[in-house]
Amino acid sequence: MLDEFIDFTQSLFPSISPYVKERTKAAIKQFELNGKKLNLFNYKAYDYLTQGDIFDGIPFTRLEEDGSISAYRGKGMLISNTCSADHDDEIVIAPLLDIDSLGLNKADIVNNLHYRLLYLPDERYESYVVDFSLLNTFNKDVLNRMIEQGKVAKETSLNQFGFYLFLCKLTICFMRPEDEEVQADRRENYVQLHCAN
Repeated sequence: MLDEFIDFTQSLFPSISPYVKERTKAAIKQFELNGKKLNLFNYKAYDYLTQGDIFDGIPFTRLEEDGSISAYRGKGMLISNTCSADHDDEIVIAPLLDIDSLGLNKADIVNNLHYRLLYLPDERYESYVVDFSLLNTFNKDVLNRMIEQGKVAKETSLNQFGFYLFLCKLTICFMRPEDEEVQADRRENYVQLHCAN
């Protein structure tokens, strides 16, 4: 599963050395050889908001195709940086969706081959996937009050390995290179605007 994701990441960012790619695969294989499962989460969730925290009971809204607004409560992952979650009034949370509801190839989801989706290989979340395309903004103080009142439950926080998997997927989703045609159009527009005689 992670081998495919490592290959996928290296294909998007060819500046990643093939040696680093292979060492990463070898390090992950050591877990499998020793019969250990990769653990993505801390033993205990942090007492404060951290990037990658998973909650249950988050109230999400969505603008539907017909212009109506739908709302539901479900699991969500904090996308905002930990520092932003500490200092800013507004934070961003992405929903965890049921994999079967997406109508996509499950093997591609589990191998983290979709740009916008983050699959977390953990028993508690094996039927869910984080969808970075459905981000919602929340007032941090309201969220903290909801946690204190028991309306929202903080389930877990990412450990270092989970955090780096999260960062890789976030980077792939939002910072992957555009296709060559779009890059050529951008370059042509820049040249026409700034370099034309």
